Amino acid sequence: MAKKTYKTRKEYSRHFKKLIELEREAEKQFHIREIQILTGKEREQRGRAILGLKATFKGTIVGGYKVYRFGRPDMPENHQIKVGDVV
Repeated sequence: MAKKTYKTRKEYSRHFKKLIELEREAEKQFHIREIQILTGKEREQRGRAILGLKATFKGTIVGGYKVYRFGRPDMPENHQIKVGDVV
């Protein structure tokens, strides 16, 4: 396979932006399919869901956005959800 070359930075950027979007869409479809076929408990066992969370209001930040922290006393350690993830 020949090595890909790019004439401009913009061409390089467009190429990789397209690849990133394809990867993002594939991941999205994977998770949608998983949600359709597995129970919440099965997804929690795989580390891709945390059930039974309680919300605690932490305050309001710039722009009027409200901040909540979600958790439970016995949080599983093997989950893949991190601070800042859109859920």
